[in-house]
Amino acid sequence: MMKRCVLYSRVSTDKQQCLNQVIEMTEYTKRSNLEIVKTYQDDSTSSKKEISQRTQLSQMLHEANLRKFDVLVVSSIDRLARNTKECIEIVNHLNELKIDIVFLRESVDTRTSVGKMIFHVFSSLAEYEREMIRSRIINGLNRAREQGKKLGRKTKVNESLITAVRLLRDKEVSVKNIAKELKIGVGTVYKVL
Repeated sequence: MMKRCVLYSRVSTDKQQCLNQVIEMTEYTKRSNLEIVKTYQDDSTSSKKEISQRTQLSQMLHEANLRKFDVLVVSSIDRLARNTKECIEIVNHLNELKIDIVFLRESVDTRTSVGKMIFHVFSSLAEYEREMIRSRIINGLNRAREQGKKLGRKTKVNESLITAVRLLRDKEVSVKNIAKELKIGVGTVYKVL
């Protein structure tokens, strides 16, 4: 049984066309016994846009979620994504859906053991990048604390709020009603008292 595949192409400038990419991918699908069910093409206006703003890529990912195809064929990694982070996000998403990916120029085919290995290298790099970001954030927060900076949202508690809470409590208003009246949390009322 032939596997269902889609083709995705993208150009970066007005002077480029998707035609050469589509011809190359179509020839590959014939040799590989793949059935093309759809072709997605993003034009040059999409080159600097996020994934969600690239209409054809977004449509392809939506149809991937619906399991409308089994294999994605792209002429090159740089045609699928503009940067490594974006590429890893897309590849990881498709892998979770058990959709294979073929990058012709780089000879990466996740249907093969070598392609799967390269995919796992991508995944490892993504995990490493997430851990590095997490580590930098934690270090930055710790440094800010050491410098005496307050973290988190600014408190609503000020002198006028403290006075209002105490006045209402002196009038024997319940903590719950004070919180409701002043639009603050019960915990804040207790903290002030």
